[in-house]
Amino acid sequence: MSNTHSTKKSTYSHLSASERGEMAAYLKMGKKPAEIARLLGRHRSTISREIKRGSVDQVQDKNGKRTYFSAYFADSGQRVYESNRQKCSYLKLNDCSAKFIEQLGYALKAKIRLHSVDSFVQTYKANHPEEVVPSTKTIYRYIKEGLLVIKPIDLPKMVSILLHPLQLIMVLNLVYSQTWKLLMFTLHIHILHMREVQMRTSMVSSENISLKETLLIH
Repeated sequence: MSNTHSTKKSTYSHLSASERGEMAAYLKMGKKPAEIARLLGRHRSTISREIKRGSVDQVQDKNGKRTYFSAYFADSGQRVYESNRQKCSYLKLNDCSAKFIEQLGYALKAKIRLHSVDSFVQTYKANHPEEVVPSTKTIYRYIKEGLLVIKPIDLPKMVSILLHPLQLIMVLNLVYSQTWKLLMFTLHIHILHMREVQMRTSMVSSENISLKETLLIH
């Protein structure tokens, strides 16, 4: 058994592409996960999970007999890792596409908004599948933490969520009272208009009756 030890820090971090390449080389040399973990300065479970993540089923035909086995490939492990990162519910802002963050700010602060947060995220993901785009929930978290140019005040839905329940009740009461006043005013105008129409109709009818009586007399 090898007594080689790595001088790398053992603090937690994701495996890099180069480490995956080293893993693939060590596995081809026949080294076990525990030994690879020591060589890379990683926990054994980290290596085991990575081997499982990046392993691909293979078929070998020898003397007309097929043999099935599983082999680890660094590029396969890297692809799965990147795919999982894109699906992650919370990404660090620095890991996200800078272009996405920039365009999100423009879209949500536009005078005429065509997108909500969710519709923009889904549309951008569909058009740029190769970029790392956070989820809608993560975007709201960024906004709440003040990490984006977008502020809660830019999103009415988020403002209502941030309001205290009593404040929300007061706002709703105010909106309701103003709406009720507007409705009553509109109804009053409508009644006045109807009365005016009735008066004009009555006047026209009276004039017609007077005209008929005059004609009958003559």
